[in-house]
Formats: sequence, C-alpha cells, structure tokens
Amino acid sequence: MGTKSDTVVDYRTLYRMMFADPSYSVHTYDEKQYKFVLRTLGRIPDGLVSLLDVCSGRGVMLDMIAARFPGVGIQTADLCNFHGRPYPFTEVDLATPEGRVRLRSLRADVLTCIGSLEHLDESVVEDAVLALTEPAGWIVMTIGLHSDIRHGIQLHKTRKTPELWSTLLDKYMVMDTFDVTDGGNLLFVLAESRKGPDELDVR
Repeated sequence: MGTKSDTVVDYRTLYRMMFADPSYSVHTYDEKQYKFVLRTLGRIPDGLVSLLDVCSGRGVMLDMIAARFPGVGIQTADLCNFHGRPYPFTEVDLATPEGRVRLRSLRADVLTCIGSLEHLDESVVEDAVLALTEPAGWIVMTIGLHSDIRHGIQLHKTRKTPELWSTLLDKYMVMDTFDVTDGGNLLFVLAESRKGPDELDVR
C-alpha cells in the first residue's frame, strides 16, 4: 500500500489527529537532539535571557530548558498548544503566509525549532526558513533526514540531503554548527541570522 505523500494536507487537522495518538511524538530526556540543544544553548554569547521554541510538540524540551536555565523567558509557537505548559503561546502554521507573519512578529534572543522543517511540503520550506530567521539572532535547529510514516501518511514531506539543506540554510543563516549525526538520520544546526543589526531587535 502506498503512502499519502502527494495530497495537500491541512497541517492543523493532521497534527491534531497525530497528537491524539498517545504513541505519537513521545520523546525521552535522553534523546540526542535534546542534549544537543542544551549543550548549544550554553554556548550562546552573553547568556540566554529569552527563548522562542517553534513547533514545541508535547513540551519535553521546554521542561529541560526551564530546568537547565532557570529564569529564562520562554515562549512557544505551534499549530496548537499541544504541550499545555504555562508559557506565552502563539498559534503559528509555518505552511501558511499568515502563520509566517505571526512568527515574524515575535522576538527572543534564541529561536529553537526541533524536528519540524522536514514535516513541511518542499514548496514552503524556503519561506519557513526565512521566517525562522526573523524573531531571533541565534537559531538552534534539528532536522530529520529519515522517513516517518504514520497511519499511511508520510509525515516527512521534505527529504533533502545534508548538502541541499546546507545550500538552503546558508542563504539566510551563518552556520556555526552543521553536523550530520545518528547514522545520517539527524542534522544539528546552530546558526546566526543573516539579518543585520538594524533589521533585528532580539530584546
């Protein structure tokens, strides 16, 4: 049986269905991507005052950040508030122009986006990457390079090679870290936005 990869999908409806499944997006504190984020946040120059997490999912990483960096101002953005934590929340659909406008209006020192870009259709990925450079000067991301099929649906709509991801990200970010890990299944990124100081207000 084939997968439903070419159908235009309403992301909010799709991921409400996915998150209603208690086995979906269940992560543990020991996962590599979370350890990478915590290590990387500790390297941010001038310390970490405010953080915007985009596509927060069930919120495991939010708990880890709050525990490691007490006092940091956390805000979140996603299709829906799937995590229920008491942080300021903005509804953002990276696949739509309206959602990207909402994202661009937010501000923080650092933006994190973990395992999310690969879920977008390739036709909107570049617009989403550009929008991710607007709220913060520093960007910490992980990108899945593998397939992820649930209920017959290919959730990882964009399956670029690391080289193609590098070419795209380099247009809008200055790479500090660009590592392929986990047997070629994960990409870890720390970058600075290419926006100049007159265009970027992170405080």
